[in-house]
Amino acid sequence: MTSRAARLAVLLRRAQWELDDVAHALPEGRVSGAQCRTLAEGLEQLAGALRDHAADTSESAGVRSH
Repeated sequence: MTSRAARLAVLLRRAQWELDDVAHALPEGRVSGAQCRTLAEGLEQLAGALRDHAADTSESAGVRSH
């Protein structure tokens, strides 16, 4: 596993854990605005990493991304 792939895997797991936490706490009103902002920032970082990975994967497979 490359270091970029390992970083992506960590970001995916972190997002999964944070989403699980928020999903359980939200209906009980235990999620602050700061927690929502932090989660949104993490998801934006994850989205960028996924886009980069997709571009790298497409390039190595000889496929152009849009």
